[in-house]
Amino acid sequence: MLARCKEIDPAFESLREPITIVGQYYVATRYPDALPGMSPSGVYREEEAKEAVEYAEKVLKFVVARVKL
Repeated sequence: MLARCKEIDPAFESLREPITIVGQYYVATRYPDALPGMSPSGVYREEEAKEAVEYAEKVLKFVVARVKL
């Protein structure tokens, strides 16, 4: 998706790191059985959760600023 967005607006490249970081949490939190014998709440620490939220907010703010609603 990032590659397609960059075709329209190269500034989307600045989201590569935040998207990568947020993306690493997706599978385990969306599909709890993706972590055999563990639950997402036992894998991620509060600090990591806060970081993920900060990056997600950064991505959202960037996209909303560029999308005409």
